[in-house]
Amino acid sequence: MCSNLPEGMAFATAEDIEAVAGAMRTEHVREIRLSLFRDAGDALRKAWADASVCVAGRRDGRTLFVVGVGQVSLLTNSGVCWLMGTPEMDRHRVWVARRTREIVPMLHRHSGAGRIENWIPADYRVAREWVAWLGFTEGAEVDVNGVRHVHIRHDVETGA
Repeated sequence: MCSNLPEGMAFATAEDIEAVAGAMRTEHVREIRLSLFRDAGDALRKAWADASVCVAGRRDGRTLFVVGVGQVSLLTNSGVCWLMGTPEMDRHRVWVARRTREIVPMLHRHSGAGRIENWIPADYRVAREWVAWLGFTEGAEVDVNGVRHVHIRHDVETGA
């Protein structure tokens, strides 16, 4: 893997995962529990273990977030993207926004996925605005375990 990552970004280590798992944002814990009915820390550890690529955002010696893409389907050329972070993300919103926008093309390259996608709670307005700004498009809304979720996707060819 190349190391041409934006400033403050590095391939995630076990220490990064534990830093986020131990202090995860309330919104991210809620999102995991609504969709997976799992402990958020355990879900993050599994996502990292299964990821085709996972990158950490670090600032002032602390891990603020980790972002990754799960294993890519050979049939659909798509991988599930995810981001989990700590409350420190809120103190550094502009920095996080810039780094995550810079990292989206790298997620495609390193995962090999032509499309990265996921489902987010439909009522999570901030996340929906953020992924739209990153270049993701929204698709269908469906109920996942009784909660409305919206499909998001980013295609490498079109950037949408």
